Amino acid sequence: MVSLFAAGSGRIIHSLADKSIRADRRRNFFLITTIALASCLIMSLALYIFGGSYQTRQFYRGRLQAAVLFVEPEQFAALSEDSNIEMAGLSLAAPLKELRTGRDRLSVSYCDETAFQMYSHELIAGRLPQKETEIAIASSYLEKQGIEPVLGQSVSLDLGTDIPEMYTVCGLVKDEDANNAYEAFVSQAIVEEYFSGTKIPYSVLIRMAGSENMGMEELEQYILGALEPYGYNDSDIAFSSSYFTTFDNASSNALLTAAISALILIACAAVIYSLFYISVTGKVKEYGRLRVIGMTQKQMKCLVRREGQMLSLLSIPLGIISGGIAGYLLIPGGWYWPNTIKFAVITALVMEITVMLSIRKPVRIAMQVSPVEAVRITTMTDIKKLGNTKKLYRKITPCSLAGINFSRNGKLPCRHP
Repeated sequence: MVSLFAAGSGRIIHSLADKSIRADRRRNFFLITTIALASCLIMSLALYIFGGSYQTRQFYRGRLQAAVLFVEPEQFAALSEDSNIEMAGLSLAAPLKELRTGRDRLSVSYCDETAFQMYSHELIAGRLPQKETEIAIASSYLEKQGIEPVLGQSVSLDLGTDIPEMYTVCGLVKDEDANNAYEAFVSQAIVEEYFSGTKIPYSVLIRMAGSENMGMEELEQYILGALEPYGYNDSDIAFSSSYFTTFDNASSNALLTAAISALILIACAAVIYSLFYISVTGKVKEYGRLRVIGMTQKQMKCLVRREGQMLSLLSIPLGIISGGIAGYLLIPGGWYWPNTIKFAVITALVMEITVMLSIRKPVRIAMQVSPVEAVRITTMTDIKKLGNTKKLYRKITPCSLAGINFSRNGKLPCRHP
């Protein structure tokens, strides 16, 4: 017998797969919806979780990673010139004084402009103090005290004997008005006057160069190694807990994303497998006819796989685009094109592998269909079923319908009730 698939089999198989897809629209609707939904969920989940991490990383870019405690001004100058240190800012190791008015607490301290930025502080208006009687203070604190928060306003603060009491507001500090705690910053001249005759407890805030992608342990060793030539050890260095906690969460975020994505893929694979299994077992007659006219097992495998690939090409891009839009809407500040492209490629590969693995068993069933088995199912099986039926009618119940459905599968040893 001459096979009708001997020449141009690829084109014929593609045409048969296309016609099969067009003929089974209900199955295709559920498959496309399932694959697209799974792709959308995985894509949006990855963008949301890693977008949050990226947004936080951007926030902490330029922020302190560690503080060197009790540093002399000369040592600060040397650290500022070190090529391993990207930023160095001078501040006090502890607040100058804490003032209480009822439940409100005002922490008075000093830091230069670099340290002010590294502490994540912001000014609503004005600048940091430069003159002895200037002060930058939280605007919400002034409002709580019944003072209009404007530049040039006079504020009275009791910082100790022989220290000026009246200050002019040169800067308004932005705060969240949380826990009734507020901050104010004075000039270096006031600090020197306050600690007159004693050693000023300065600390240097540092951020290391080229440390953006370092892990916790690697960054700690980098900081310790860079400060060792200056005679500093672990006891002299305070690592930023907020910075290290934020970057340590990146690995747990990756594990969380992988775990949730795995659950989504398992559910998606179960649906795809079920739909393809029902479709293949329902097309045994058609596959049998194709085997009669010369289709080989390999070509039968290509036919079913081609259906899965065509459905994937329709649904996976749709899901990825929808997931990208959802991820952007969920966290716009975390949008980063390299991350988006990377997650889109990973999602597409994972979903395609999931689809191919899900249809593996239905593909084998289709390959095992022989012309003889197809003829037996289309003729003798139906006659045998009719001949064994002794009842003139059947009771329609969920159990009886389930039994009839199982008996239609030629591979299951079931009979009609």
